[in-house]
Amino acid sequence: MAEKRLGLFRMRKNKGSSAASAKQPKAAAQSQPVQDGKKRTQEQDRGHSDRTLKMFPKFMSHRKTNKNTEGTDKFGSRPTDVSTASIECAEMTNYVVKADQVPAMVRIMHERLSSPVTADVRLFMNILRMADEHPPGVVLTLLRCAPTCDREMRRDLMPLCFRIACHLLGLLSTAGHRWDRPFLAFLVEVFDCLDLSECRDRVLEMMSRYLQSECRERGRLALRGLMVLIKDPLIARRMGILSQRLVDVLGDADREVVRLSLSVFMNVLQYKDILISSTTAPKLAEALLPLFDHDHSHVQLLSIQLFEKVMDLVVDQGKKPLKRTVSQSLLPLFLHCHDENQHVANASMETLLCAARFLKKRSLKQAVKKEMPMKFGKCLLQENRSRAAELLLQALPYLESPQEPLREAAIRFIGMAARYLKGQPGELHVLSQALEAMSKDDSPSSTNLEIQAIFGQRCAELRSSAGFGEPVSQEQYQEPVKRTSPLSVTGEPGMDDARHS
Repeated sequence: MAEKRLGLFRMRKNKGSSAASAKQPKAAAQSQPVQDGKKRTQEQDRGHSDRTLKMFPKFMSHRKTNKNTEGTDKFGSRPTDVSTASIECAEMTNYVVKADQVPAMVRIMHERLSSPVTADVRLFMNILRMADEHPPGVVLTLLRCAPTCDREMRRDLMPLCFRIACHLLGLLSTAGHRWDRPFLAFLVEVFDCLDLSECRDRVLEMMSRYLQSECRERGRLALRGLMVLIKDPLIARRMGILSQRLVDVLGDADREVVRLSLSVFMNVLQYKDILISSTTAPKLAEALLPLFDHDHSHVQLLSIQLFEKVMDLVVDQGKKPLKRTVSQSLLPLFLHCHDENQHVANASMETLLCAARFLKKRSLKQAVKKEMPMKFGKCLLQENRSRAAELLLQALPYLESPQEPLREAAIRFIGMAARYLKGQPGELHVLSQALEAMSKDDSPSSTNLEIQAIFGQRCAELRSSAGFGEPVSQEQYQEPVKRTSPLSVTGEPGMDDARHS
């Protein structure tokens, strides 16, 4: 790669587009004999001196800017020797670069590379040599100069990036390196420019280690790196070794970390010949279920879409262990079909249909296809009579949703579920919990108030039959409804079932 770059610059130089390199300050140049036997013209000397002098203001501006930065770090931002500017474009074959000179020299070289003037080929040779001799200093300085890698840096420094990356991979192959965090940040920025065909396994092993790091920033960098690496199909097919690490990350409190992990899974599963193992599928599905209710809509959307892929791509041996989690997903997916975010609502509908097919529930599938949400709720309860209490309790947290359509859908489902609770052990306890949750709504709908009245009456009857006290009249429970809204809700789907329970 370096030879191709040098060849390109030779072509530019022959066309007269390259800038002459500065070898020594003017005073030194005048005191030395002419090496090539040709006498310089006055204009050449003046141009050479002007270019050299222009370096010093740039260099001094860096000294002023970085005056108060970390001076004790040998790879810090503070330049230590003004004389380094004079060799910025000079031949460095016999020049020994000291570690404390690297930051100043790299900064000046970076400025030259960022300028519109075509850089001399010797500039590239010099910075490549420094990268070989002082990789930490070069990397840290480049990250300070260009935290997200300029276009100029990616275009002109490809040979440099390749050499540094190879060196850093060797340094990061073992844990505990002092500069591992900036090294990793540099690698992430240049991964897509590198040929990793000979070190895929080593790179994945390194990323696996950083995914387990207690440092959240290192974990985030590893995930960003994986997002680049999985563009290589061969690396994507080896991602199985990271599946457990990525599942663990889904429980992180940092939404960006969770989003990146979901994105990695989604991008890996886009390859048609990749399936999900029987051990990974149940663990991944269980980790995704709580994310349906995440406070970040993009995380919600990705988790719901990924859940559908899990059902579609799990190997045959993994389908049976997955059924329990898919059954638990039905109610959350049903309620999120009412989500105000249309992307989330559409994804929920598609995934709900996939879940009905996966479980081979024909009635549920037909209800989803015909877009009859309340019929789906009834069918779900009929298919799971013994789980009515569990489903009712599963719906209670949605009463606290900031979205009114979600709260209303949950209220209606809770009203329907009450019918299937009649006579079951724990009916009084479940209804009492429901009443408490519904009463916390500061602006209850008429449906909410009516169901509270019905549940209150039923709780009073259960207490009375158990010897806890006298039942309270139905009129007392209906009074809050009459005061709040003149509308009758007896015709609402599911209300008649709850009233006659």
